[in-house]
Amino acid sequence: MDHETFPGDGIRTDDEILHWARQYSGTVWHLIGTCRMGPAADKSSVVSDELKVHGLQNLRVIDASVDASMPSANTYSATMVIAEKGSDMIRGKAAPAAVALPG
Repeated sequence: MDHETFPGDGIRTDDEILHWARQYSGTVWHLIGTCRMGPAADKSSVVSDELKVHGLQNLRVIDASVDASMPSANTYSATMVIAEKGSDMIRGKAAPAAVALPG
């Protein structure tokens, strides 16, 4: 291809480029980390490893906001794991036994 196809030849000035960008752009960031998981002694953490909010009773955060950092993939799978684990904890279901991987 030897020419621009998008946004096209009609978009040239700074104002036109900004207008085009406002019309067609969006974010790809997923909201995570607003309620970071960690020990109560860590002032930057909000929930425990049981997803319980530090300093409160009967309140858990069970979503992607407990992630301390962005996973290297889409957040959907990590969020589903958090949700399943949180559901198990609420129901009192024991964690599965650890699996030893070969090698």
